[in-house]
Amino acid sequence: MGYLLMVDLKKRITHKSFLEAAFLFLSVLSLLFFPLQSSALFEAESGVSNAKLISSVSGEGDQTIIWIGLDIDLKPGWKTYWRTPGTSAYSLKIDWSESQNLKSADIYWPVPDKIESLKVIANGYKDDVFIPIKITLKKRHIPLSLKAKLDYLVCDSGNCIPQSKTVTLVIPDRPSLPSADATEIASAIKHLPEKNNPDLSIKSAQFIQNENAESYLRLVVFHTTPLVTPEVFVEGGQRLFFDDVYAIRTVSNTDGKISTIDVPIYKSAKRELGRTQNLIGKTLTVTLESGDEAVEKTILVTPPPISLQATLLMYGFAFLGGFILNFMPCVLPVILLKIFSLTTYGGASSSAVRSALFLSVMGILSSFIILGLVPILLNLLGISFGWGMQFQEPIFLVFMMLILTLFTANFWGFYEIILPAKVAALGYKYGDKQGNAGHFLSGMFATLLATPCSAPYLGTAVTFALSRGPLEILLVFFFLGLGLSLPFILVMIYPKVATYLPKPGKWMIAFKQILGWGFFFTMLWLFYVLTSQVSLVKALMILSALLLIIFIFWLHHRFPSHRRLYLLSALAISTLPFLILSLEYMKKQEVAVQTQNVQQVANIIKSDLKAGKLVLVDVTADWCLTCKVNEFFVLDTEEVKNLMKANGVALIKIDWTSKDPEVYEYLKSFNRNGIPFYVIYGPHLLYGQPLPQILTFSIMDEAIKKAK
Repeated sequence: MGYLLMVDLKKRITHKSFLEAAFLFLSVLSLLFFPLQSSALFEAESGVSNAKLISSVSGEGDQTIIWIGLDIDLKPGWKTYWRTPGTSAYSLKIDWSESQNLKSADIYWPVPDKIESLKVIANGYKDDVFIPIKITLKKRHIPLSLKAKLDYLVCDSGNCIPQSKTVTLVIPDRPSLPSADATEIASAIKHLPEKNNPDLSIKSAQFIQNENAESYLRLVVFHTTPLVTPEVFVEGGQRLFFDDVYAIRTVSNTDGKISTIDVPIYKSAKRELGRTQNLIGKTLTVTLESGDEAVEKTILVTPPPISLQATLLMYGFAFLGGFILNFMPCVLPVILLKIFSLTTYGGASSSAVRSALFLSVMGILSSFIILGLVPILLNLLGISFGWGMQFQEPIFLVFMMLILTLFTANFWGFYEIILPAKVAALGYKYGDKQGNAGHFLSGMFATLLATPCSAPYLGTAVTFALSRGPLEILLVFFFLGLGLSLPFILVMIYPKVATYLPKPGKWMIAFKQILGWGFFFTMLWLFYVLTSQVSLVKALMILSALLLIIFIFWLHHRFPSHRRLYLLSALAISTLPFLILSLEYMKKQEVAVQTQNVQQVANIIKSDLKAGKLVLVDVTADWCLTCKVNEFFVLDTEEVKNLMKANGVALIKIDWTSKDPEVYEYLKSFNRNGIPFYVIYGPHLLYGQPLPQILTFSIMDEAIKKAK
């Protein structure tokens, strides 16, 4: 009977129920042993480190500042971490909230060690660490009671255990005499990194990235004695890994020695090559240890110095690029303004021509100097700046469209009213004479419209400027303005060119009508750019409002009796585009999706390179006219398409019409600040090589051959 019962029971127990029973049995067993396990774990946690607070004095006396020390004693083989661990670990945190008579507690970190574990380098301390702390009291002659809740991580070769400890220290109100620990605290303070050391100092930090995507932080260091196994610790480069010192080069001079110390930079601790974030213009905190000396400095990263010859060449490029802007499509309205202004000097004296043109040149130069000050200020504020980025702002686009609309109505003869003309034309008075303000402010309008155009020399010069210091930036933008104003300068030298023109008369009315169409079509181009940044419905509403303004000025021209009513109506309608934009920003913006984002591009490049293919990346935007020229005359031609198809080149477009910080960082990784931008990847160009901003078939052919 019993045997039959057991057989029946075996039949009833399925495989699943057997596993459930086994799991239940093991769970009960683990609960029985859990107290023993947790006790052992607690003992391990509490035994790997000890901590205590010690004071440099036995009493407060009349002091408001007292130095104390936090002594963390670690078991052999265990480590804890610096304020910037360099890995996924975390550093010491102290909660002083339950202390009494404590105003502040400032931690002064000693120089750490570089600790390598599982091929990952961390910044920390082995076996023992003594941290000086400067205590500031709230009031004198009141006992100081410190209660510090410590939270820190300790690790050995295979385990990491968080530590939570509470340490206390009471310093009574009695005469301030050195304590038994005063010597140890004084010694620890003496060995802290110094801010200013005449015998060891960091003069500059330079970011270097070569064609093989190898990045370095190069420190220029002054020292009176030889460097002794220098160690460098860098803070502030988020998501970057700074390796051990790679190379040291030393040159002696009369005062001491100047050394350059190169520290390799990687994206991760795995030391994989790849273009890293461009650190030029970033602020880093660098700690340098040499023997028993150490210095710490917060420093702005600069590009490496270049020769005087190369610098002068860049200024020449800036001048030539500024001159070429006179012939670029996006400066068409400004060219028309120049032509129109010259016609007003017909029959005038040479001195009058020179005076007016001198004011125009000064206005152009001043506008470029102001534009040069913008990236300097933005760099100081830690804000990224790229050439042409204002065309990614819908408000700027609408503002320019409004100005061009008013220009159009004025040149079509719909109004000749002084106040709106000053507002719309930035100071111009069109008629028989021009005001001095109009001559001077004409350059501002030229500069604003010039930025989306990028001639080859202009792009090179601007990239050079935005990656250098304030002086170089201002000089490059000065030469840009000088190049743009060269036609005015030439007429100043030969003023008879203007005086030979016919005197203003009826023929100018027809000429102004033609110029008005130039402004109108430029406004339509900006409307096309706007459609990529806001919804089509909103863009059409804005365009309708601007066309309504032109209609109102036409009514004013045909029926001038109610001039004030027309002016108020135009002023009211001119606010509509900005109100429409505000409604757009109150909800989630409907921005056009990019052709590819940067992460997608990186994945495609990696995949194609593994397959032995070539990749051409094209960073473009709707507001970049040079990009459109390259597409029409080169990239979209059958000749280039066949060339790319024959060589298996994949073309990837990145749309930068609207803001995208990742695209800007991608450009900066190649030390570029604007578009058009083209880079080709291949088996022999694994990390990409930028192409010129103006493309040709021969440039494409040569780049493809080099990449294969």
